[in-house]
Amino acid sequence: SDWLTLDCDKDGNPNGTDPNPQTATAANDVLTANFGVTSTVNVLSNDDFLAGANTSITKTGGTAGGTVSFNASTGVMSYTPTASEPGNSVTVIYQVCNTLVTPQVCASATVTITVPPVPRLSIAKAAPLGSVNAFDNFTYTITVSNMGTASTTGTITVKDTLQSGLSFVSSSTATGWSCSSSGQVVTCVRTSNIPSGTNSSFSITVTALNNGVYQNKAGVYGGGDPVATNGTTAAQSNNTSVSVGQSVVKLTAKVFLRGAYDTSVGLMLDGLRSQGLIPLVQPYGKGSYTDIPHIGTDEATTTSVLAVTGNNAIVDWVSVELRDKNNPSTILYSRSGLLQRDGDIVDVDGLSCLSFVGAIPESYFVSVRHRNHLGAMTSNTISLTSSCSALVDFTSPSLNVYKKAFTDPEYTAYPTIDLGSVRALWGGNASPDRFVIYQGPNNDRTFIGSVVLTDAGNTEGLNNYMVTGYLRPDINLDGLVIFQGPNNDVNLLFNEIFTHPENVEKLNNFIIYQQLP
Repeated sequence: SDWLTLDCDKDGNPNGTDPNPQTATAANDVLTANFGVTSTVNVLSNDDFLAGANTSITKTGGTAGGTVSFNASTGVMSYTPTASEPGNSVTVIYQVCNTLVTPQVCASATVTITVPPVPRLSIAKAAPLGSVNAFDNFTYTITVSNMGTASTTGTITVKDTLQSGLSFVSSSTATGWSCSSSGQVVTCVRTSNIPSGTNSSFSITVTALNNGVYQNKAGVYGGGDPVATNGTTAAQSNNTSVSVGQSVVKLTAKVFLRGAYDTSVGLMLDGLRSQGLIPLVQPYGKGSYTDIPHIGTDEATTTSVLAVTGNNAIVDWVSVELRDKNNPSTILYSRSGLLQRDGDIVDVDGLSCLSFVGAIPESYFVSVRHRNHLGAMTSNTISLTSSCSALVDFTSPSLNVYKKAFTDPEYTAYPTIDLGSVRALWGGNASPDRFVIYQGPNNDRTFIGSVVLTDAGNTEGLNNYMVTGYLRPDINLDGLVIFQGPNNDVNLLFNEIFTHPENVEKLNNFIIYQQLP
């Protein structure tokens, strides 16, 4: 009886009630955790340790990226999954300790968490180009995507509240959507499912009763999405802007991105597009790309534009800026455009030159920027009108490109990279700054490695692990961030630094600076 009251392994549980009296033991647990809610499991129910004030429980590892908390007084672990975890299993490794003894007696175990697949809705809204006339019909294209890991179920509802002055005319019905209007609210519903990783588009035709600028966005909910369950929690589209009876200037522009450029064919590769990674809504001025400003509402394209193949296939979004002719550091207007494989920058319809609504016919400095390349600007102003006649070709060696003053420590004689008979923007800018560097403070190689080594799926910390996504450190724009191995992103960075005409000493910490005022 005396032995039963002893605690041989000092885990705080007497021998008489301890399943493993000789060794402090924690056993593995399982948990099913639905996305959108917090789920719990009592991890101490099958451990030797007893819940209470003398017990501590801490997370020490695992692949789970959601919110984890422990209540040592009850033994309960709570878990809320992240948006990327539905359809996957993740783990939490915890350590439980008896804190009453010195040194503390501890044991570890793993909770395997299954997050069931769910549908997740997103919505994009594309508006017409340029400026339209009052009383002319124009069309919005709305695309609902299922970004989740399960097919939608039940009714999906889209609500679009038109700004006063717009009048609903009609909607497309060929894709399974049915629309009606009540006052300024247009409601569209769909009962057929949208499979995981796919989308469905429809159009709304309206007319403007007066001149002006009309802005609005749409929301989507239902379909089994655990978050977007009603109008209050609906996923929101980008905010669109349509100008009626406004001035407009147009620009025809070309540029190559070094990261995507294939010198053997004289075209850029479209790996992001072919893998379905290019977002329908432009990325700049928000999220990971706040370092590249965006003026006005977000541009959005359609799935049909991103389905085009060949020379006119889309490579990525770029930002084009019109700058003050008297002070080029001032950005007056900016537009995000779609970059084609042959270097053409087109509007969201995939065909037209870029329109800058609200801009007046005038001379401007023109600059172009990309999320992981160094931007460039014309050294002279360009006269723009309401036609597409003005061409700014950053691929041409004959275009005079802006350079900083020779006395500026960030000056370079090479604002773009020469690739034989054409020029391209310098690639390799994996971080949100204005320079490309291989070694040294804030070097881009570290940013590439960080994405790979910290990815939740890289449980073994492999240098040659590949991360798929629309990510800044994917500097060759193939849809994969690779630190080591074939087609890795570091090689492009290394080659640019070591072959730069001004890096005559072949320094690892040589810096290529962006040439923008």
